[in-house]
Amino acid sequence: LSLAPLGASVALIGLIRYNLEDYGVSEVGGDTVLSYRCLMAAGTTSSNACSYAYTTAAASVLASFVLSLAQCLSRDCGGRGRMVEAAFDLLLAAWWAAAGVSLGGTAAAANAAGVPQAGARNAVVGLCWVAAVVFLALLASNGLLAVRVGKYLRAQRAQALAAHNPAAGAGAYGSNAYGGAGGGVQMAPIPHLPGGGFGGAGVRPPVYGDYYSQQP
Repeated sequence: LSLAPLGASVALIGLIRYNLEDYGVSEVGGDTVLSYRCLMAAGTTSSNACSYAYTTAAASVLASFVLSLAQCLSRDCGGRGRMVEAAFDLLLAAWWAAAGVSLGGTAAAANAAGVPQAGARNAVVGLCWVAAVVFLALLASNGLLAVRVGKYLRAQRAQALAAHNPAAGAGAYGSNAYGGAGGGVQMAPIPHLPGGGFGGAGVRPPVYGDYYSQQP
C-alpha cells in the first residue's frame, strides 16, 4: 500500500510529459521558434498547470524518501516512527487532495474548451485523488499501530519496574500515578544498579522493536 503513492507520482509525471506537454520547432521569418503547449488547462500557452502537477508528484516522492531516510538513520525516529509517519501521511493526504481540487478545476475548463487529451487530463486528476485516499488509509493504519505499540511499551515498562521494586511499581502505576490521596503526580525513579541497565545488569527497558518481535 505504501508504494501506491510512488506509483501514482510516476504515472502522473509520465502522463504530463508524454501526453499533456507539446514541444514544437518552426521557422518564422528565417528564425527558429520554439513552441510549447500544456494541455492540462484551457490556456495551453501557460505552463502553470503542468508545472504544478510536476511539483505535486516530486514533492510527494521527496517527502517519502526523506521520511524513510530519517527512520533508518535515527532507528525509527527514536521509537516513534509510526507517529512521525502518521503526521507525514496527514500532510501528504492534504497535499494531494489540494492538487486534486486545483487540477480538477483546470481540467474541467480544458475539457469544456475542447482541448485535446481529455482522457489524460482526467487520469491525472484521478491519480491525485487515489494518492490522497491511499495516504488517508496509511494514516489510519499507522495511527492505530502507534496506539498499540504505545500501550505495549507502557505495559512492559510497568512490568519491568514492578519486578524490580513492587512497592515502587504500585506507586508509579497504581492509584496514585496521576494524583491520588497524596496529591500531585508521583513518579517512581528508574533504578540504576551496579552493572548498568534498567533494573540491573542484563536488563534493559523495552524498546519499539520488541513489539514486532513478539507478534505472530
